Amino acid sequence: MTIRSVAIIILLAFVGGFVALNWAVVSAPGNLNLGFFRVEAPMGLTLLMIAGFLVVVFMLMLARVELGALTEARRATREIDEARKLADSAEASRVRELRDLVASEIGLLRADIAQLRSELSRVVSAPAPRP
Repeated sequence: MTIRSVAIIILLAFVGGFVALNWAVVSAPGNLNLGFFRVEAPMGLTLLMIAGFLVVVFMLMLARVELGALTEARRATREIDEARKLADSAEASRVRELRDLVASEIGLLRADIAQLRSELSRVVSAPAPRP
């Protein structure tokens, strides 16, 4: 549980305890003026129901915001995974190209070394000029 959840539970427990201790006053009937007409209903219970309705509305709004954030996080994670796969494949192709380049350069060096050896062996085996 998060700290926010614990705080909400504690706050609801305090409100519930307050209502339970003062139930006689909360449920006492009274005249309520609703603008265009009057109604006899318990004022405390009416306010408690309005507050409960507002809590439900705000909780639904909070759930909507959190769901949107979760959806956005999933989308971002998917995009990051796709980018990582693309980067890995690009890196693998670059490594493959580098390996091919190094192999061809080593082949050229071996050919040059073989040519130098043959020239050196020809120079060494040739008779020395007489002065």
